[in-house]
Amino acid sequence: MDERTVKVRGFSYHIERDNPYQPGTKILEPAQAIRGDKLDFDSLRPYDQERADKFDVFYTEAELKALEGGDASAPPAEAGGEGSPGDMDDAALAAWIEADEPTINDLLELAGDDPEMAQRILAAENTATGNEPRKGLVTGLQRIIGES
Repeated sequence: MDERTVKVRGFSYHIERDNPYQPGTKILEPAQAIRGDKLDFDSLRPYDQERADKFDVFYTEAELKALEGGDASAPPAEAGGEGSPGDMDDAALAAWIEADEPTINDLLELAGDDPEMAQRILAAENTATGNEPRKGLVTGLQRIIGES
């Protein structure tokens, strides 16, 4: 059994079941896994396994170890970051945003109520996206900064 932990917000897949209306045939039943759910990779259909690999749906062993270390927002070692994103310099923060693509909610949680951190995240988002930041993030960070 190859049990893996989902790292994306949601992963849709299908489970093959016996058809209750036509004995001897199978049907596909949709299923949804959310971040933190554990799935048996071997029990997934080949199509779903391929999608999971292509879109990096599951945590790697290194990412799981980083999470178990106590800091859920810590980037994996391969992203080049040391410690939590809040401890990074501006260039490392931009590289982390570009490499890990954290969600808008993740970045707003990181900013908290700190206008200075919100400004740093906004600058890093601009750098990481080539001055095309996500609108929802800009709106949320501007509320924290007080520019709304």
